[in-house]
Amino acid sequence: MDRLLTAPLTIWRSPPETFDNFSDRELAVCMTIVLRSETNCVPYLCRELRRRETAFDRFYVARWRTLPAFLTRFLPEPVSVRTRRLRAITLLQCLGHGAVRPAAGTLIETLSDPTPEIAAQAASALGLVLPESPRARGEFIAYFQRARGGEFLGAEMWSAEFWKDIPELLPQLVRQLGIPCLAGDAARALDVYGTNAAPALPALVEAATDGFAGGEGRLEKVRRDGISPGLAMEGRCNALLALAKTGVRNGRVLETFSLAWNDAVPMLRYNGGAAIAACGEAAAPLVPRMIATLEDEDAFTLLRKINALGELGPVARAALPKLRAYESGEFPDNLPKELTEGTVEDIQFAAALAICMITPEEAGARLERLAAELGNREEAARCLGSLKCLAPRIVPLMRGRLHAEDRLAGARAAFVILRLEPGDGEARERLITECESRDLLRRLVAARLLLGATRDVAHTLPVFLETLQRPEMRFDAE
Repeated sequence: MDRLLTAPLTIWRSPPETFDNFSDRELAVCMTIVLRSETNCVPYLCRELRRRETAFDRFYVARWRTLPAFLTRFLPEPVSVRTRRLRAITLLQCLGHGAVRPAAGTLIETLSDPTPEIAAQAASALGLVLPESPRARGEFIAYFQRARGGEFLGAEMWSAEFWKDIPELLPQLVRQLGIPCLAGDAARALDVYGTNAAPALPALVEAATDGFAGGEGRLEKVRRDGISPGLAMEGRCNALLALAKTGVRNGRVLETFSLAWNDAVPMLRYNGGAAIAACGEAAAPLVPRMIATLEDEDAFTLLRKINALGELGPVARAALPKLRAYESGEFPDNLPKELTEGTVEDIQFAAALAICMITPEEAGARLERLAAELGNREEAARCLGSLKCLAPRIVPLMRGRLHAEDRLAGARAAFVILRLEPGDGEARERLITECESRDLLRRLVAARLLLGATRDVAHTLPVFLETLQRPEMRFDAE
């Protein structure tokens, strides 16, 4: 990791106009200019960030379009200083820790910029170094606690891991739950806080119900000011997930999840299912109502509901009759008639998985079916790997697929064996061999499986670091 983060960051020798071709979100394009020559780009980007608009800049931007055509062929089209500064920050973010560390001083200065979008972009870039820089952490807290702090932060900032290490901002995030346009973002940050967000419980319940918090006056605020359905939906969905992470399982929280499970909007029903699944055995009081309303006109949401029952485990035993019916293809009349063959198979397989997770005694009759899906469905491998009571039957079955022609199925079979028998050398060697494959995608899949089964860093970290340098695969590696 140190070799990657301290490596010289280089860029093509290019005129400043090179940077003007990047949009704020074209991360893949930005990354293609990294590590190509011997010119360190960070000082240049810092100079771009410190650039201030002059009278000439304003004159040039205003007059360029009025110039004769023969002049515009020679004079480059101007880009505003504001745009250039935003793009410089974006490129620093794309380059990662190794670029943001030496640029931290400049970014901290930019937090006080009078242009709120530029200050917010600088704050987003500093998010990479907040865990390791006390100065950056202190300046970010001061920035966020200002009157409009956080209003312009980028979407990716709100789910960053550093939030859980800044408890000082919890009160500010709770206050932002009461602002409709910020409630969804604040809930995402509180999701990262996990159980430390328990003090925000009352506000999160309100946000999960109405889209934002605000006590008794929040409904009056809606009638007076209005709130867009999209903002309300985002606030409710994010608050549901944050509530599930708090670890609180009292009656009010469970009732909030139950209301979401039965909401008129499929996305809320989906997130309600995810929230209930996170409750485990504590959701037992909700099971009768979940079974009564399991049918869903939206196939995607129905899959989430079936999976939620399976994730609850034995407490959802009462759902077995309905799940067996789904597994055999006996669907209720109110399911959408346009279900594709693939969707029907997904529902049937989800029901089979749920049955195995609720009652492992019935899993024995379904082992062959689960094993046959190893190459197509990762959830089949994870289910098999959790059935420790059937390990004497599952391990020989997986050994038969360990060196299958379908290499993905073989890798997943090795994962299952290692989950059931962590010391198995043959399965471990199978995944290590895949981690050394010529195909980067195969290496990444094997590394994820090996890390999930054994927490092996020695063989997986090099694969993840290599993948981080591929823009199109960076998200998977992270």
